[in-house]
Amino acid sequence: MSNKKPGALDIQRIRRQFEDILGELARLALLCRVDLSQESNVRAVLANDPSTCGVANPGAFRRMRGLLMLHYVTRERAFEALDAAEAQAIVADVVQHIRERMKRLGHGG
Repeated sequence: MSNKKPGALDIQRIRRQFEDILGELARLALLCRVDLSQESNVRAVLANDPSTCGVANPGAFRRMRGLLMLHYVTRERAFEALDAAEAQAIVADVVQHIRERMKRLGHGG
């Protein structure tokens, strides 16, 4: 953990990383027809169990699982670089933005 206070560019970079990861996760969840807003579905994907998917798409499922794991690694790094409240606020804001986009596309969220 660094003692250096992150600057605006660092925060912007972290936000962009979350937007990229979560945006692609949302797209892949749509392809696989799995609701990642349900914790049990997230656990199943992390456990490499595609049974929660509404459609078989092994390639999309593999990528979705990898991105979900990357999301957790990125989140841990953000918590190390920023204070916990700031990192959580970024994640919550990005998740809300993705949910709104999903709803506009006609998908739950």
